[in-house]
Amino acid sequence: MLESMLVSQFSSMQLPESEADIISLDISADLQHIIEMAHGAVTLM
Repeated sequence: MLESMLVSQFSSMQLPESEADIISLDISADLQHIIEMAHGAVTLM
């Protein structure tokens, strides 16, 4: 849910298509990393 909110927020910004795609990919990669870290932290608790 958070990811779709972020992607839609960045999509509304007036960026060239390719630039927007690159930013979306970067956001997805960062979010995936954060989610993995959070999941690991929860597992440790």
